[in-house]
Amino acid sequence: MFKSRVAVFAVFIAALSTVPATAKDRDKDRDHDHAKDVEVVNTPKVNVVNTPNVNVVNTPSVNVGTLPAVQLAPGATVGIAGTPSVQIANSPSNPLPVRDAATPNRTPFQTELTVEVKDSERSGSGFVPVPAGKRLVIEYASVISVADIGQALVFELVTQSKTGTQPPVSSRFFLPTTLRSPAPVGGDEDQYVAGQVVKLFSDPGTSLELRAERGALNSGNAIAIFAISGYLEDAQ
Repeated sequence: MFKSRVAVFAVFIAALSTVPATAKDRDKDRDHDHAKDVEVVNTPKVNVVNTPNVNVVNTPSVNVGTLPAVQLAPGATVGIAGTPSVQIANSPSNPLPVRDAATPNRTPFQTELTVEVKDSERSGSGFVPVPAGKRLVIEYASVISVADIGQALVFELVTQSKTGTQPPVSSRFFLPTTLRSPAPVGGDEDQYVAGQVVKLFSDPGTSLELRAERGALNSGNAIAIFAISGYLEDAQ
């Protein structure tokens, strides 16, 4: 009887001694499973939906590396606050092109035109068309002519300006004329020349008229060769 009680007690003690070990193993297994649950592998992507607002506090510094490209939607505006300095890293051999925004784009212009005054006529004209969207600015004009003896010629530049819906308004400008070489003895022609620095304008879509005119004597033919120079500029 005593031996049987001792045997039961021994079994009970053995059972108690195995419980902590089993609990420890169970806690260890649970911790291991928990570790597997929170482990992040390969840095998975995180999708943020519904465009939530993000508040950044304490004004942290932001470093942007590798100069990423920035794209602006059409019509977007960019504001620069605080009057910052702007540095342009162009070398003297490769300067940055600049243009005065208040000065229209200009293209050099020059032309030569022969005007004939026919027999029995008082005058003759030639025309220089001005392209649409451009204004002709004349800075120098010159003429050389040949006419019968005693037929002094007068040279004119007639410009046109547009004023709203009205027809173009013409303006006449005269060049001083000089007898360059009178006809030699027995000759029948005189040469006249003119040349002057000017500042004349003819509006887009009009024509510059180059005109030679003689007095009462109008027999024979007279020739006048005009040359003008200046530039075409964008009409504003």
